[in-house]
Amino acid sequence: MRFLRSFVTPLVLLAAGAAQAASSWGFEDATVQVNAKKAAGTKEKFSEAKPLSHPITISNTESVKVLLVAKDGGKGKRPHQAFVVLQDEVSGLEAPFPMTVKENGKAVVDIVRHHFWPTYSTLFPPNVYLDILLSETI
Repeated sequence: MRFLRSFVTPLVLLAAGAAQAASSWGFEDATVQVNAKKAAGTKEKFSEAKPLSHPITISNTESVKVLLVAKDGGKGKRPHQAFVVLQDEVSGLEAPFPMTVKENGKAVVDIVRHHFWPTYSTLFPPNVYLDILLSETI
């Protein structure tokens, strides 16, 4: 019993440290742009504290561009993985898109609706939610 108790405490502290490390990632200066092929599109800023207030609408000829600065502990840094995930608000169907990230944390992804593979292109309605996923290996 004494061995079990001495083993559990460091394990709990290790798990708390991992949670602390995972929770230090965030982002700033985030913008989502919906661009039409030959016209200026809509542009909206968002943050961790203030997400987009409504689903974004994408037609078959439009693209979505997401820009942000990934931060670790308040400093711009490149995470191990960065994705934008589009999710249908009705069915919950998701499509992940990897972001291109520089060493200073500046990240971008440009998503063209007709580039979705055929299954997603036909199943996704024009209204989708956008999630940002940042991760670091421990």
